[in-house]
Amino acid sequence: MRLGYFTTYLRHNKRRAALSMLGVAIGVFALVLTSGIAQAMAQQVRDELGKLGSDLILVSSAEIKSVGMRRLSGRSYTTLTREDAEAVLQTIPGVLAVAPLHYSLKAPVKGSLGSTTVSLSGITPIYEQLSDNHPACGRYIQEDDDKRLAQVALLGSEIAKQLFGHDCPVGQIVYLYGYTPYRVVGVLEPRGSVGSESYDERVYVPLSTLQRRLANITHIDGFLVLPDVTRGKMVLHEVESLLLHRHQKRDFSVVRYEEVAATSAEALDIVGRLSLIVSGIAFGVGALGILAILTLSVYERLVEIGLRRAVGATKRAIFLQFVGEALMLSVGGLVIGLMVSLTILVVVEVMASWPLVIPWGAVASSLLLSVGVGVVAGLYPAWRAIEVEARQILQSE
Repeated sequence: MRLGYFTTYLRHNKRRAALSMLGVAIGVFALVLTSGIAQAMAQQVRDELGKLGSDLILVSSAEIKSVGMRRLSGRSYTTLTREDAEAVLQTIPGVLAVAPLHYSLKAPVKGSLGSTTVSLSGITPIYEQLSDNHPACGRYIQEDDDKRLAQVALLGSEIAKQLFGHDCPVGQIVYLYGYTPYRVVGVLEPRGSVGSESYDERVYVPLSTLQRRLANITHIDGFLVLPDVTRGKMVLHEVESLLLHRHQKRDFSVVRYEEVAATSAEALDIVGRLSLIVSGIAFGVGALGILAILTLSVYERLVEIGLRRAVGATKRAIFLQFVGEALMLSVGGLVIGLMVSLTILVVVEVMASWPLVIPWGAVASSLLLSVGVGVVAGLYPAWRAIEVEARQILQSE
């Protein structure tokens, strides 16, 4: 069958063809764009949390409550200690590592190029593994630093730039609280934010140093727990039970780290569901549009159909002609929708500094749906066309 049979009618009815393709194009656009944005956001979250972020459990001294789709911290206690963290590590089966930390201290800090106020974190060496945040130059906090209450500092990448410029300042001195010298031992790789907290705008010191030299405290703000992946949920409940036994009251929170980090998993799920609803409606509209234009065309093309039947065209050829036209319309909508959605997706991801993600699953689904819409929408007008007998058509003309 010649291609001209598929295209002649559509070429002469461009407006109708465009309107019938619009529904499919909108469906493809909604599905691919929202899927791409959701996947890019999810990848950004995974990058922010690090390799272990989705497995980690956070024990916090603050009350953490859900408000809508966000986790907010409420009242804070001063009863969590390093001994609690050690008990979790030593007592609960399936706990691979525990990283105690104190992260709520604010401190003025001064370098060779200026001064600012930073969030000061007290950490132990294991925090490097659990946070998946490694030095770009220099070294990390070491066990000996923590034991000796060493006055050493590890800088986030942005703080290092503010205080010392773009050169690696290992060996330089920063002054905490304006007068206490701390030797810079390393600068962390750029990492970005986890929730509202930025790794890049913090100064890190040994936890013992922060507790005994800087803050004169014995408590900690919390600790990260890395469970065996096969026992994640059980470990969470066992940590809660152990701390309740030790404290005799609920003066702590135990949650998955990714939930506290405001990863917006629920928001991503809602976006995904909405995209399916919108794209489903749009594909339905597209199918109805193709069905309507081709059904109408059957009555406008009686002479064409009759002449083709009179010169020997089979019912199968007529049937395939109309199904082919429906496929052309749906695939045309697919191409338009893909071009627009992928272009906008790339622009959005670049402007938002998200990972560049092409949702190949959504593209494949769009292809299958478009072909399905074309076939289904073409069946009725194709059936109507083959029901027209050549003699009846010619007589009516």
